[in-house]
Amino acid sequence: MPEPEPSSAAARRRTVCAIGHDHLAFEPVEPSTTSALYDPADIFPDLKRARARAQEGDVTGALQTVAMQRRRSETDHAIALGVLARVPGLDDALETHLRRAPRDLEARLLRLHRAVLDPDAYPAVDQALVQMCAEDPHDATPWYLRILTADERRVPAQEAFRRYERLSRVELHHFAAQRALLHCLRPAAGGSWHDGITLATRVAADAADGSPEHSLLAAAHLGRWHDLTDGRSTDDLCGPELVAQVEAAADRFLAAPCTSAYAGVVAHTELAVYFGLAGRPGRAVAHFRALGAALARGPWEAAVRHHERLTTLRDEALASGGPA
Repeated sequence: MPEPEPSSAAARRRTVCAIGHDHLAFEPVEPSTTSALYDPADIFPDLKRARARAQEGDVTGALQTVAMQRRRSETDHAIALGVLARVPGLDDALETHLRRAPRDLEARLLRLHRAVLDPDAYPAVDQALVQMCAEDPHDATPWYLRILTADERRVPAQEAFRRYERLSRVELHHFAAQRALLHCLRPAAGGSWHDGITLATRVAADAADGSPEHSLLAAAHLGRWHDLTDGRSTDDLCGPELVAQVEAAADRFLAAPCTSAYAGVVAHTELAVYFGLAGRPGRAVAHFRALGAALARGPWEAAVRHHERLTTLRDEALASGGPA
């Protein structure tokens, strides 16, 4: 088996809301355990084009692709913006663009998203986000970026939750923000796994069939399991009542087309990993099959001690035909 890729806490934080799936064509990559795709720009052709334009210095063209995602969902917009935020060497072209168009909303958000990932930029970036939230209280993205700053800068969990509550007045089903908040609510940030599980249960109860929000319960329990056991014994994931709850959530997720074109990669990966560890191989295979070559790095790396078992299930899924 190939050696697992190295992981780090910072990498996990930055991929917590980075990837999606479903009902957009994947790139035609032969799926295998050695060719997993983690970057959404390697998975979705439109995001690949946006990244290529950004790499070529065509900030305007790249931002047009990002802006179009708002028509689908705020989560798709957040994920697309995150792709450009991670393109290296873009700052000079972005600043040139902003000198020509200083009020370009998408360009300003991109500059701030890039700053969120810069450990030297806080607190200036948070103050700029406060200003953007005041300029347009009905724009969800600045509030989402404020939740990311809460995660990156270890802002107290109570403040992170306040920011999410404010965002939810604008967009109740912002999956990317919910995942970022779930990370902020972990005990290391001053929250508790009870808070995280309560959040996951609450948002799923209000979510439509097909929503990736139905994967949040699996995500919360995987986070708690990894925190308490360092990803070792899986006994805590196998309780019959918990398994039944996650199965019911997964059934709701699969009951309709995914409501976010990109976010399904995270949802399917969380569920595939959970079921693989909880002794439900058939369900794990179904989610791995839906993923094809794609994986969300965060939940996959959290289960690194169990990759042999999960890779066997993934191989079985890919051998039976790739994305369903």
